[in-house]
Amino acid sequence: MKLAPAGSNKGLSGLPAVEALGDRIGKPRHLIADRAYNFVTDDKFAFPVWRLGYTTIYDLHPNQRGTHPGPDGTHTIWIDGTLYSASLPTGLEDLDPIDVDMKDEVRARTERRHQARQAYAFVPHGARRPDGSRRYRGPAVSPARVRCPNNPISMRAPQSVPTTSCTPGTACGAGARSPCQTWTTRTCGCRSSTAPSPGKRPITAGSASRASSPT
Repeated sequence: MKLAPAGSNKGLSGLPAVEALGDRIGKPRHLIADRAYNFVTDDKFAFPVWRLGYTTIYDLHPNQRGTHPGPDGTHTIWIDGTLYSASLPTGLEDLDPIDVDMKDEVRARTERRHQARQAYAFVPHGARRPDGSRRYRGPAVSPARVRCPNNPISMRAPQSVPTTSCTPGTACGAGARSPCQTWTTRTCGCRSSTAPSPGKRPITAGSASRASSPT
C-alpha cells in the first residue's frame, strides 16, 4: 500500500494507484474520479491515465455546470461540459440534472429531454493526439443524428430525425463543411464564461460528467 500525506497533489498521488492495476482491468476501461481531481492539470493525471487506455469520468461541481460559448468561429456552446451545436432548440439548454431521488415519472420525463438534447452533441472523431487534443464530429455529419440544411446528406434521414433551425448557406455548428464539421480541441467549457483556456481537463460529449476516451 502506498500512502500520500494530506494536501498532496491529487494527480501525483492517484496515478500510482491506477498504474498498479496493470492489465487486470479489461477494455474498455473507465475511471471514475471525484471532484478532488477536477482541477488537477492534465500532465499530472489526465494524460498519463489516457495513455493507459482509460476513459476518465468526473463529477462536476455545481459551479462548473452551466452554458458557455464554444470555441470562436465554431457556432457551438458548452453545456455542463458537453459541446453542442448552437442550433440547439429552445428549451433544451437548461435541464434539471437526473437525480436518484426523483419520482419515476419525473425521472422518465427528464431523461427524455436529456436524450433529445444529446442528439445535438458533438462526438469524438478519431483517436486522441499525443498533446491530448482530438477531433470532434458535428451532429449532422454522417452518421447524422440531426437533419441540417447545410449538410444535404443529413436531410436524407427520416423525418423522425430532428431537423435543426439552421439557415441554408449560413455557417452553423451542426452541418457546415468548415470549420464546424470536424475540428480539434483539448479544453472544456465548464471553467470559463468565455473561450475555454488551454491546459485544463477536457470534458466532452457523452454526459455532463464524462471526459473523452483516448481511443
